[in-house]
Amino acid sequence: MPNNYFDVGYESNVGLLRQVNEDSLFVDTSYGIFAVSDGMGGYGSGDMASAIAVDTIKTLKKSNLPLSVIAHTCHANICQAAYAGIGSINMGATIVAAKYLSQKKIEIAWVGDSRAYIWNGSMVKQISKDHTYVQDLIDKNTIKPEEARNHPKKHLLSKALGAPLANPSVTVDSLGIDILPTTSLILCSDGLTKELDDTEISNILSLNTNNQYKANKLVEMACIKGGYDNISVIIVNSI
Repeated sequence: MPNNYFDVGYESNVGLLRQVNEDSLFVDTSYGIFAVSDGMGGYGSGDMASAIAVDTIKTLKKSNLPLSVIAHTCHANICQAAYAGIGSINMGATIVAAKYLSQKKIEIAWVGDSRAYIWNGSMVKQISKDHTYVQDLIDKNTIKPEEARNHPKKHLLSKALGAPLANPSVTVDSLGIDILPTTSLILCSDGLTKELDDTEISNILSLNTNNQYKANKLVEMACIKGGYDNISVIIVNSI
């Protein structure tokens, strides 16, 4: 749905402890495509991996390919760069991307633990599902969802773009959702959700102001709560 009719706000911050911001954002209101990619700092060259992911989306934005196919291409491009000696051989990243197919329909694709939420005016609802060790435990009923937030291995990913998991391919999750123009879409890296719970995020989204102010405020509050990781968020409505 190429158009410019979006109220969008976005912000990315290195946080209080990291030296490099390894998150990358993609915002294109002309094509209605938005994405957050979080580089995996523990594996080296995470900033390069996330940059390759968003550059791939930029290159393919006119292709009309499903986002799941574009995410597979992100994975292939990161792996190709790693094995060519560009960046770390183990570099990787997460991705969450959304494309407005119309004012009422969105396609979403993701790999890893960067998340997609919707805000209907009262409470945020997570619509992506984390690819993490802890989420796998929840799915197996080994732990309860409320135990995940403080689990010692909550940072471990079960899927990612790139080479860290030594996979020649990656499984991409995707879905289509119906959405009202008044409903907000939120994409974010885990640096936001590590610090703020759903209620805290909802309190900021309920402010009677524009999406840019809300994005800035979410990042500011995540820093106040600790800012232990890079923090990135995109908030968008079709209007």
